[in-house]
Amino acid sequence: MNDNKTIYQSVTFAEQIMQICENEDIKNSSDFTFCTFVEQTIYYKLKNNRLYVPDERIAYSICFGLKLSFSESCYLLRLAGLSIMPRTSYDKYREMLCKMLISGNTYIPDCNIKLQKYGFPELGSKCKRNI
Repeated sequence: MNDNKTIYQSVTFAEQIMQICENEDIKNSSDFTFCTFVEQTIYYKLKNNRLYVPDERIAYSICFGLKLSFSESCYLLRLAGLSIMPRTSYDKYREMLCKMLISGNTYIPDCNIKLQKYGFPELGSKCKRNI
């Protein structure tokens, strides 16, 4: 009997994000912030802590900013223990996010205009950025 058990660790949200960044030639926190509209500290947390999971709004911003498809976003958010699928029929925020992802409308400033119109929280963190 072999007492040595192999433990398989699945890929984490942070690891998957960093892999996507590498594939998309996003090499530093400035590039990441430019794409995702989140603060540079998020990039470093993702890079240095494989178990780091940002809050829900920031995770959505990352999916939108990296121009992920609807299925890629669902997979990635599932790794973070999140979902973009509406939780109830009254969950208009996630419903709007789903529609934007499915339609390919992922440019964060445009998405934020639509979200603001209905009083929903904007994507991205409160970092200052010239567009």
